[in-house]
Amino acid sequence: MVKGIISSRGFKKQYLLKGNIGMKLKGFTLIELMVVVSIIGILASIGYPQYTQYLTQSRRVGAMTMLLEIMQEEESYFIEKFEYTTTLSNLGYATGILKSEGDYYAITAENCTPAPCVKITATPQGKQAVRDDGKTFTLDTIGRRTGDWNN
Repeated sequence: MVKGIISSRGFKKQYLLKGNIGMKLKGFTLIELMVVVSIIGILASIGYPQYTQYLTQSRRVGAMTMLLEIMQEEESYFIEKFEYTTTLSNLGYATGILKSEGDYYAITAENCTPAPCVKITATPQGKQAVRDDGKTFTLDTIGRRTGDWNN
């Protein structure tokens, strides 16, 4: 018998004689595919929680940065008017409830003691409130902070 002769089914006879029908064909077996899918699943189960934690922390940092920017505007306002304002539109922000980028935090201002003092609060909204356990961040003109500013 001559090696490499093609049979009527398209397989080389040398493979048919050895009982290796289809073993030399190119492609993936179902088991190989299942192994790859399970590896991808394991990697995703490890990576996704870390990714969501990273997003939560970056949104926290965004809210803290916004509080610091507003406080800087409050200090400039105080230098000009000799008082702080709880109306953030007086500082050049939009009227109504001020939201951080992506609407993940609502920013509010209120009076605090001893006067003159203003406290700015960032409250998580929506999914951020769930992931962040409702943790708020506050900053006042005296320098007091609440919330985990160190992440």
